[in-house]
Amino acid sequence: MDDPDFFLPAAAALRAGVPELRIHAAIRNGEVRTVLYRGEVRIPAESLAELRQRLATADSGVAAVEG
Repeated sequence: MDDPDFFLPAAAALRAGVPELRIHAAIRNGEVRTVLYRGEVRIPAESLAELRQRLATADSGVAAVEG
């Protein structure tokens, strides 16, 4: 991986602390934005951060406060 702003699904899973299959499910369900970068599907860092926030909120049962 040569770009720190785009992650392959396996790297995204490691970064998010979830199983890789959860990342693939998120891609399939449209929960994360993907891009085709250098011939491979990758997840932008910002989209991964949003998924991590949603997962943390779902795990804690508390709504995230923005602002």
